[in-house]
Amino acid sequence: PIGILDDNMTYDSAAICCFADFDEKSCKMTMSDEYSMFDYGIDLYAPQSNTDENGRRVVIAWARMPEAVGDNENKRIGMMCIPRVVDIRNNHIYFSPHPNIRKAFSKKSGKPSHKSGYMLKTAINNGESINVGGYIIRREDDIIITDRTAVFINDKNYRLIAKTPVVKEGNRLEIYVDSNLIEIYINDGEYVLSSVVYGLSDIIDGGEYEIFVTE
Repeated sequence: PIGILDDNMTYDSAAICCFADFDEKSCKMTMSDEYSMFDYGIDLYAPQSNTDENGRRVVIAWARMPEAVGDNENKRIGMMCIPRVVDIRNNHIYFSPHPNIRKAFSKKSGKPSHKSGYMLKTAINNGESINVGGYIIRREDDIIITDRTAVFINDKNYRLIAKTPVVKEGNRLEIYVDSNLIEIYINDGEYVLSSVVYGLSDIIDGGEYEIFVTE
């Protein structure tokens, strides 16, 4: 909805998700007053969904970029997030990476540099943090907090800090890293937090982790 974010920062609109009742005969839909964010990084918008060949509900969305990247001939602005499977468990809406994405990122690697990006698996407990190329992810009071100050444009009108609600189902992070987009899937999609970034380095610092790349 437009204007759902009332903090006077750039992007006052965000995608939300909630439960709804739909009457096929009357085509009337009643939405719940309670909602959560589709993605807690707030950079994604215009999600679109369809079903895959196995009947799974899959959603993708655009990532908003304040500045274009690339040379003059290949300049681009904006990109898509990876496909996410929508699932409901214990009255909670989950968004997890599509199985085909996980299958693609199956080759273990010792370094984070790869032309197709990489996937990083780690676990993070309260008081711990990990630095992914200058993008900081930490956990405090069971909330995942990210800081992209070091890897974003210098413009005070954009949000640099993002956070999830209280995480209840563990400490597992599945992080997909591209040159301009980081997607964090927490506990198999309990919450997702994605951030547009610029100028990531190949340095990863903090905790134990595994890196996976495409073939």
